[in-house]
Amino acid sequence: IFSDVRGFHFSFFFLILLNQMEPCPRPPVSDCPEAKKRKAEGPASPEHGTCDVGVVGLGVMGRNLALNFCEKGFQVCTFSREPLEVSSFLSGEAQGTTIQGVAVDTVEFCRRLRRPRKVIVLVPAGGATLDMLDALGRGLEPATPTP
Repeated sequence: IFSDVRGFHFSFFFLILLNQMEPCPRPPVSDCPEAKKRKAEGPASPEHGTCDVGVVGLGVMGRNLALNFCEKGFQVCTFSREPLEVSSFLSGEAQGTTIQGVAVDTVEFCRRLRRPRKVIVLVPAGGATLDMLDALGRGLEPATPTP
């Protein structure tokens, strides 16, 4: 077991090594498995959503995660209970992308997601999280077990 001082030195040394490493080459977005799957499926029907993943909460982490997903070729839908947050994000950092935004209506947000629906919730811990999970429950169906 390292002491705090040794742990600090080890962490600092590790960060230096990471900074000196070459970045991993990224495959083109068209090579992404999700992009290939969407292309093979063709256009989405109205009863099925068009987005691959949903991001709830447009704080610093939510905004950057949504932009990262979009950059990797995923269709993203964002949600916030504050309409001003959604509009400022879509007209700011997300302008020119395919990111969609929904404010207030969790049912509409869930309707825009492809099945199986994937939602990442990035709201403050505690009551806000529980309230958001209750609201999302109105738009989501129970999962069906796979054999």
